[in-house]
Amino acid sequence: MFAQIGAWLSRLSTHVQALYGVDPRIYVGLMFACTPPFYAVLFLALKAVRKRARGRAASFTGLAAFIYFVPTFYLLAFGHDLPWWMWSVLGALVAWGIASLVSRIVRAHKKQRVPQ
Repeated sequence: MFAQIGAWLSRLSTHVQALYGVDPRIYVGLMFACTPPFYAVLFLALKAVRKRARGRAASFTGLAAFIYFVPTFYLLAFGHDLPWWMWSVLGALVAWGIASLVSRIVRAHKKQRVPQ
């Protein structure tokens, strides 16, 4: 059963690569490879927010955003003839990533704010 699933995924990967010029295995590999650095930089950004170092927090936030979008950059750079729904999904992922990052930082900042 697992061999059949593996063969089906291999055929699907070959088809997608021939059709759109993007290897799904590379995309998934980039997603997994970028996850640990993303969370490490996000931790540093939250730590900078806690210490009220706004310049460092902004730098770390920008770096976290860049790391988050590396797989998307791969699609944009090497993909061709991508369907409209793929662009919609990419746009939704970008919007979700930005909103999630901003909400985490705002939440951390509110926790550290001292009421007067």
